[in-house]
Amino acid sequence: RVASSSFTRVVNPETLQYDGKQEQNYTWTNSTMGGFYAQDRWRIRRSLTLNYGLRWEIQGAMKDGKGLTASPDLASIYGPSKRIFAPGELSGNNNPTLEAGRVPFSTDWKNFAPNLGFAWNPNKTDGWVGKLLGGQKTVFRASYSTIVYDEGTQFFAQNLGGNAGKTIGATTLIPGTAGATNLPAFYTLSDIVASPLTVSNFAFSTTEYKKTINQADQTFARTISGFDPTLRAPYTQNYTFGIQRELWKNTAIEVRYVGNQSRLAWRTSNLNEVNIFENGFLTEFKNAQKNLQINQAAGVASFQNLGRTGQVNTPIFEAAFGARGGLAAIAAGSGYASTAFITNLQNGEAGALANTLATNQNYVCRMFGSNFSPCARVLPTANAAGPYPINFFLLNPFVAGRLNYVDNGGWHSYNGLQVQFRQRLGQGLNWNLNYTFSKSLTNLAVDNANQGLDYVTLRDPGLNKRLSGFDIRHVIQTFGTYELPIGRGKWLSLNNKLLDNLVGGWTVGNVLVFNTGQPIQLTGGFATTSNSNNPATNGVRLAPGVTLDQIQKLFDAERTRLTGRAGITDLQRLSVDASLIGADGRANPAFLLPNTTPGEFGQLLFLRDKNTYQWDMSLTKRFRILEKTQFELFAGFNNVLNHPRWGFPDANVFSTTFGVVGAPGNSRTINLRGTLSF
Repeated sequence: RVASSSFTRVVNPETLQYDGKQEQNYTWTNSTMGGFYAQDRWRIRRSLTLNYGLRWEIQGAMKDGKGLTASPDLASIYGPSKRIFAPGELSGNNNPTLEAGRVPFSTDWKNFAPNLGFAWNPNKTDGWVGKLLGGQKTVFRASYSTIVYDEGTQFFAQNLGGNAGKTIGATTLIPGTAGATNLPAFYTLSDIVASPLTVSNFAFSTTEYKKTINQADQTFARTISGFDPTLRAPYTQNYTFGIQRELWKNTAIEVRYVGNQSRLAWRTSNLNEVNIFENGFLTEFKNAQKNLQINQAAGVASFQNLGRTGQVNTPIFEAAFGARGGLAAIAAGSGYASTAFITNLQNGEAGALANTLATNQNYVCRMFGSNFSPCARVLPTANAAGPYPINFFLLNPFVAGRLNYVDNGGWHSYNGLQVQFRQRLGQGLNWNLNYTFSKSLTNLAVDNANQGLDYVTLRDPGLNKRLSGFDIRHVIQTFGTYELPIGRGKWLSLNNKLLDNLVGGWTVGNVLVFNTGQPIQLTGGFATTSNSNNPATNGVRLAPGVTLDQIQKLFDAERTRLTGRAGITDLQRLSVDASLIGADGRANPAFLLPNTTPGEFGQLLFLRDKNTYQWDMSLTKRFRILEKTQFELFAGFNNVLNHPRWGFPDANVFSTTFGVVGAPGNSRTINLRGTLSF
């Protein structure tokens, strides 16, 4: 039996009709790119070589090869606003649209990528400089290069592929409701397939694919995505300088600096950041908090001004909850007495409450009334003008929700000191030892297909600077192989063929890696400024007198077994000192607090996870069968000590599993392989 069913109609690219014959929902994306380059190597003298070149990269715009995907231009992205966070400054564009087949950004012709490097082997042998350089045993190397790269078509498909036009909005049919009255009360799959569903069940009233789509027809139903029309190709700048010195025969040490900067990285963020500052909503929110406290003291669960001493009027809420034209005032349970709104006020969630008012048709059409054209479609009785401008909360209110926008706002940086000792194969030993000290920063700490991460605030993109998730300060790695000196022709020679096959020809391999912990960001603040997907927006607070170093020491505690905690499995562990956990499983408020101050951007607090190491080994044995035939047996032991690899502990200070880490992974594995060579 089926309780309900949902349907989405996809345009057929052959007929341009929503006729249901196109079973797959995909986006044909293509772009044209290429480049020209010239490079040269000049051996200036025997001890000095210069490499140099220049590449001109041309990156074409992405487009839908079928011409079905709809895209807004910049004027339609901004909609009725002239600029962000300017309520009341209206452009007059009250009919923003999306155009099917439109190419969202232009070809980027401005990408010139030079590269330059040199290798110098000084031959000075006299004096203390000659002794230091070891004659011709030292090499200096340095390089700089710019590399233009392609972000891939996933950005196009993930963003514009979800815009209106290619599909008709989904509808859910439930037995006994309009559109499903022809179906039995508990219908089967065969009943659904046979039912004569018409396009009138869907969001559009026509079966024909439209070239131009009005955003007002989709307000309160869809998000919309767009691209910066001047989008550039991203690039990296890479630079290194190193000194290599031979120590003795077959051994060398190299010390080098390695750095890179990624610039103009594509980033998807919400351009419809809800505004609580320039429109005065933050002040009204704080006034509503006072009203609530006074009413609760009198036993009333409401934040309305009921005339009690100390209470003040809240005109924005009055407009959002009151009558508008033929539209009656909203019910108290959805207005001043709403438990959700009261919780927002208690937690300081000015951004979350503003976002609800800005995206829900019941509040929007009472605040803006007939000034906002989508209200004539969804709530036609709101037929009087509202007291507030339609861009009061959002840049483009015709997109009542996320306005995903791809720009060049992302960047990354890495700076590292690397030391490497190398022993070339000699006397059966091949050995490398590396040490790296590095620091990595970014403003785009996310790893997904369209690099989607909202800014802390569009007012100041610089607030997004933070440690990268790949910022591992210290790494020590050693690896190599050793041929055991047993067998024919070796230190312990075996002339017996059978004994040589059994005991000789063994090689031991070894990889040992140690690294300090990755950064962990403390999260769990409430939506005090916006309803963003960026955990840095709201943040947490240190309790008075507590330092971040104190919290780090508590995070460095040994993992302990949890007993008597509901919802905790035997494989989970508490990864922090028990004093950091409160009675309810959340962070102890004597140390850490969620941010509940309305209008305040939370702190970016980072800790370090515990250090980790892993030891892998291998054994290889070669058997000679005939003169030209041999058999090799290989055994690989990953994580030979079976040392568990734990993930990050829960770093949400308001979570009831704060500090808890899940079951470990990375158990020991053994791989066996046999190879016959002839």
